[in-house]
Amino acid sequence: MRRVAAWSARMVAAVLVEVLPRHGTAAADAVRLVRDIRAQSPQALTGLAGTRLDVGGVPGFNVDYSDAIKDSIGVVVLSVIGATLLVLSLAFRSVLIPIKAVALNLLSVAAAFGAVAMVFQDGYGSWMVGLPHAMDGGFPIVPVLVFCIVFGLSMDYEVFIVARVADGRRAGLSDGEALVAGLAGTGRVITFAAPSWC
Repeated sequence: MRRVAAWSARMVAAVLVEVLPRHGTAAADAVRLVRDIRAQSPQALTGLAGTRLDVGGVPGFNVDYSDAIKDSIGVVVLSVIGATLLVLSLAFRSVLIPIKAVALNLLSVAAAFGAVAMVFQDGYGSWMVGLPHAMDGGFPIVPVLVFCIVFGLSMDYEVFIVARVADGRRAGLSDGEALVAGLAGTGRVITFAAPSWC
């Protein structure tokens, strides 16, 4: 009898409950369900002290992945902006040029986020990218990728133009002439480079 009691105690040490969503359940609803389950008290649900509740599967992974991205995106953004300000300050020996460059690049990133939201979340023009309708949600990594790619490309083009304008000023051109020369000298490179990233 003692052996049966010990065996039954081991059997209830862990319980696996498999929950299958209804067909057609949206990914956002599955994520909400995971968050609701994790918010519950395991001791209150089971009536056993020291109980731990783990939620796995694809929805659980999506919640953990999304939380990890949200926790680190601020550090990524501040690191990129700080490094950009430092490098441009050293390269151009200016305070205003790096601040202007970062401000304009952040505007470019905001426009890219708006375009992504309009197409994939709101469904405007989604047929142009092969989607019959708007997506219910997006991948958590998309904001990080959009920020890094758009900010990096914008900064490349910014450096091309500003370096040419600075060369013109050092050559004795006026501000307006140096600006025209810088745009004329880099316009073809930037125009040809942009479609390769589309």
